[in-house]
Amino acid sequence: MLIIDDPTDALTQFYTNRDPREFATKERNGAEVLAEKFRGRWRVETSYRVIKNRFLPQSGSSQIEHRMFLFGYAVLLYNMWTVANAIGADRDDDHDLGEDGKYWKAIVFLSNMIDDPGSLEIGEVPEGELSEFIEMIRKGFT
Repeated sequence: MLIIDDPTDALTQFYTNRDPREFATKERNGAEVLAEKFRGRWRVETSYRVIKNRFLPQSGSSQIEHRMFLFGYAVLLYNMWTVANAIGADRDDDHDLGEDGKYWKAIVFLSNMIDDPGSLEIGEVPEGELSEFIEMIRKGFT
């Protein structure tokens, strides 16, 4: 068990079978380095959970191209949501925040995208670009 003394006066505990001494550097002790790695992994897992539960459309398709497209679309929506929250947090205006006042809820963000009366100018996809992408996916999974 690692116990890290946090500068916010909070105590953080991690259970691991890794020896913190393996991660020690001259500047930092191994427990701090290992805790940083755990926190980085938490961010990845939290992002994936939000993408999966809030932005990923349900699909029964067994076609890998279709499923890859939907996941890429969900990641795009998640990234847009993240940027919208970063911009909103930077401003002093009153954008529609969650109960804790820190972020837009995903459903509010998606609803605003759908209800936005502004027109989107989306250019044409150049001939052959999508088929090249599909071929790359097929090669990677065969």
